[in-house]
Amino acid sequence: MWKLTVYVIVSDAGVRDALVLVLEQLGHDVAAFESGAAFFTSRSPGPEDTILVDLSLPEEAGERILRWASELDAPPMQIAISSQSRHEIAARLCDLDLPVLIRMPFTTARLTPWLRARGRPVAPAMRPGSTSHSS
Repeated sequence: MWKLTVYVIVSDAGVRDALVLVLEQLGHDVAAFESGAAFFTSRSPGPEDTILVDLSLPEEAGERILRWASELDAPPMQIAISSQSRHEIAARLCDLDLPVLIRMPFTTARLTPWLRARGRPVAPAMRPGSTSHSS
């Protein structure tokens, strides 16, 4: 299996640890951060990598990370996780072409399809406002 680095940016230590454990068991390299500030001081992800970010990070850091990543010349795969309502997410990210949104609580089955094929999605895109990603 092809190995990619997944950058996990989640402030909740329990959720972050669970994601790291699952991703490592799937054979991926994982770089985990508790804040947007910590992520921005790390090395930049490559186009083959994946950023998995919680939209509930303090100070809108999740949104800033997604906007920054989408503006890279060769952006990495971007996965947002959130427990917020679809309305809130759509309002906050209306100008961003978000490739993947996974609603909390997440399951391994919802996450793994997005971590294949060199970090590019193999499932249909889930966008804010779509009913296909409701829990």
